[in-house]
Amino acid sequence: MLLVQVIADYHTPEGKSLTRDLMGTINSSVDFLVRCRPLSVSMGNAIKALKLYLSKIDPAGTTTAAAALLYACGLLYFMYIAACATAALLGYRLRHITAALGIPPGL
Repeated sequence: MLLVQVIADYHTPEGKSLTRDLMGTINSSVDFLVRCRPLSVSMGNAIKALKLYLSKIDPAGTTTAAAALLYACGLLYFMYIAACATAALLGYRLRHITAALGIPPGL
């Protein structure tokens, strides 16, 4: 969520390209995150997804529209990951509860 907040707070300086300057800002934020804690697989995937979205931004578009698109993509990505994790945890707990109750799988 830190990277989504970085995008929300970002403003392109005069005379700079959104994608290049924002990529530098994201890279320094990622460096900070890695110094705070080891880079996990899911964090690496989130960073790759964000950089992919950033690479597809139209340079001719407005900074506000591009930042809004990146912000929305970041939020959707994190919501998707949270939904997948929730579904996996619920499935895990459901299997253990049904096994503890003696309910055969598939009922």
